[in-house]
Amino acid sequence: RRIVIIPNISTYYRHRMQNYPAYAEIIQRVTAINPGNYLVFFPSFEFLQHTRIFLGNLASDLLWQRQQMTESDRVEIMQHLREGGKPKTLLAVMGGIFSEGIDLSGDTCIGVIVFSPALPKITFERELLRQYYDSQDQDGFQEAYVYPGINKVIQAVGRLIRSERDRGIIVLAGERFAEDRLNQLLPSHWFERPGDVVIADAYEDPIREFWAGIK
Repeated sequence: RRIVIIPNISTYYRHRMQNYPAYAEIIQRVTAINPGNYLVFFPSFEFLQHTRIFLGNLASDLLWQRQQMTESDRVEIMQHLREGGKPKTLLAVMGGIFSEGIDLSGDTCIGVIVFSPALPKITFERELLRQYYDSQDQDGFQEAYVYPGINKVIQAVGRLIRSERDRGIIVLAGERFAEDRLNQLLPSHWFERPGDVVIADAYEDPIREFWAGIK
């Protein structure tokens, strides 16, 4: 596997509206390098829907998670992913029905793209939790917001690498993924070999290099 972090795109809420076309372009470029089935994870349905609007030129069939989905809806989408034929790209929300409890081994999924660490929204309860950890001389923001968000990212990435035989590309898009405070929370086994994790503004080159090396 290879994990490519794209640091030159902001996924902060205040920047998203102007960046939705750029998010869509990342999806189009990554999935075009080596056609196949890809999962794209977002922190919210709002983020997903706004990005989807700009994916009209996607070469693969576009599938997406809806807010009110039944189990039969989920099963139908999974069948589409497994049936072969034209490559498919599934847009989903972190922490949702497609980020856990599904088996996408082999060529069923060859890549995962994650936009933004899925930090929880600021709520009264979260702020109480942050204040509690701050009062215990711990990093309250890290405990109340960053850890839960990173756990969802790790869970989403886990849809790709399920066994030693699985191969694929993982793209983490957003400047925060390159920050030390967040980067150091990623699993240590992601960094086992030199080149496993690449931070690159020009993200297409390391992705092409990875696919060329395993063909």
